[in-house]
Amino acid sequence: LKQQARDYLNINMRSFKDTFDIRVKASDEGRALLAADIDLVAGYATLDAYATWHLSEIHQDTLRNTRLPDNLMGYQWLSDYFWGLEAPFTKTLWRMERRGVCIDADYLESLELPMKERKDDLLKEIMLLAQRPINPNSPAQLKDVLFSPRDQGGLGLKPIKYTASGSPSTDEPTLKHFAHSVPLCEAILEYRKLTKILSTYVNGLRNAAVPGTNKIHTRFNQAGTVTGRLSSSAPNLQNIPAIIRKGFIASAHEDMIVADYSQMEMCVMSHMSGDRAMIDAITEGLDLHSFTASKMLGVEYEHVLIAKWMKDLPDEYCEIEQGVEHWPEYDAETLMDISGRMKDLVAARSAAKAIGFGLMYGRGPGALAQELGISRKEAKELI
Repeated sequence: LKQQARDYLNINMRSFKDTFDIRVKASDEGRALLAADIDLVAGYATLDAYATWHLSEIHQDTLRNTRLPDNLMGYQWLSDYFWGLEAPFTKTLWRMERRGVCIDADYLESLELPMKERKDDLLKEIMLLAQRPINPNSPAQLKDVLFSPRDQGGLGLKPIKYTASGSPSTDEPTLKHFAHSVPLCEAILEYRKLTKILSTYVNGLRNAAVPGTNKIHTRFNQAGTVTGRLSSSAPNLQNIPAIIRKGFIASAHEDMIVADYSQMEMCVMSHMSGDRAMIDAITEGLDLHSFTASKMLGVEYEHVLIAKWMKDLPDEYCEIEQGVEHWPEYDAETLMDISGRMKDLVAARSAAKAIGFGLMYGRGPGALAQELGISRKEAKELI
């Protein structure tokens, strides 16, 4: 709003922080306003409404005079599309935000102690592997351990990229690049992952829940991504780790259902490209990411599928015993072999998924290499 007010109306609107001199997270701004001066609040809100109204008048002309392609869901003008689809959808999102989603706070709390204990164990392991006290979240300390020469107590690794200041990077893609061959990097990645789950989800979601209802009211961003997908914020409820998803429950006397399109973008890409192999895989009901991974590795499609299935099993289940029961066409020896290769097979499926979405949304070999922790040359070959 502030950017458009400046561009279209020549109005410079002050930010929330500058107006109220309050330094809080976006999710806490509403509560902070309760203690603010009423005249300041009125002026801030009134200017928001004033700018929104005048911008709407300007954009109405654009909506009315912009013709759409003939195949866009039967809409002829951009105004038809906006009022027929986007505006009603805004109301739907508002209802979703207002209703919120319920969390099982007791379940999330039960995760805290085991995760903290695992973090403590990992920290000891990290220090043992580094052969010195180290803070896993310190780039400077990690840089010394990973890239200093062996005669100076480091591992002597060769940097794969550098920061803007010229120092060797120790970000997540760099650690993933070395994780397969350097146990220290693998342990640090797990430590950081647990740290994020604890702070963002186990504690963060409980803090975001409304007392009394245990509901979280996220903010859905209708136009927040370049791909057209929804995003959510304050807090972000997308890409939730599997162990945390169990913490979302139905409200009293209600049921919760989970629905998902089956690799819709991949189906669209297969149709538009006319790729016969992918179309046949879809027609046969195959998992496209596992299918692509099997072609990349030159292994049986079912082996990738079984590896993914094994990975998703709850910890208390035995992969082989459950596998023999679920996949009777495979003997225990074959399933043990798949279990031993599970990490590589699942990683290949993740790489195939990243490649598929990368191709659709214009991701080049550089970005793909960074995401998968591989070289640019390897990423180019995969694409």
